[in-house]
Amino acid sequence: TRGTRTERGGAEGTHDLLPHPRRTCSGGAAASMSSDGANTTRALRAETARRLEANEPGLEGVELCGLYCRHGKGDPIGEEEMLRLIAALCGNTHVRTIGIGYNRGLTDVVGRALRDAVPLSAVESVRMNGCDGLSARVKADIATACLAKRLAPARANDPEVEFLSLSFANLEDEHARQVAAALEGNTHVLSLDLGNNELLTDACGAAILGAISRSAVHSVSLGHYPKISARVQADIATACLAKRLAPARA
Repeated sequence: TRGTRTERGGAEGTHDLLPHPRRTCSGGAAASMSSDGANTTRALRAETARRLEANEPGLEGVELCGLYCRHGKGDPIGEEEMLRLIAALCGNTHVRTIGIGYNRGLTDVVGRALRDAVPLSAVESVRMNGCDGLSARVKADIATACLAKRLAPARANDPEVEFLSLSFANLEDEHARQVAAALEGNTHVLSLDLGNNELLTDACGAAILGAISRSAVHSVSLGHYPKISARVQADIATACLAKRLAPARA
């Protein structure tokens, strides 16, 4: 079988500041990182800003989750510091994902700066869960800017992309309609991951069913959120199953 390319959601790639035991540094050298919260210190964030400005090819993602700081395991990040990091993103051609989850003190000042940085950088995924200080409008604007970039291969019917991952993308029902429009006529994307998008409701069902009927998609993951009813999830699963069984019936 030929190799396929996955449009990455935000969990893949090489990340810095991750509460994760693996890390790939510039040049491919492996290093370890503990999960004791030391990854949230100002000193390490300053080093990350330097690497962003240097456009280091080994850095594909930056994780700035505030959970560790809330438990006293790091230095909370303020708006001024976050704005400096966002400024360093502009012009960077390698970082594709950034996580700012659970930094509850961040406001729309940071949100708007991040929204404006997306088109000026390689960023195509921003995780914002738990950022209660960001308004729904600004979160939606960031999600829209990222989604436009992540859907580009599907719109172009890129033959290497068979799996479209849009999990943790802060998608709303209108975004689901944009996904369906991008997939219309696509003959290569087989699987669509919309999991961990807690703002999706039953209103997205028609768009997803349309995507299944007008593209090659035959597998859809929705996650387990109560806003999408069991009935709509069953309708989508039935449509996918019928499509996957069609070759056997023929």
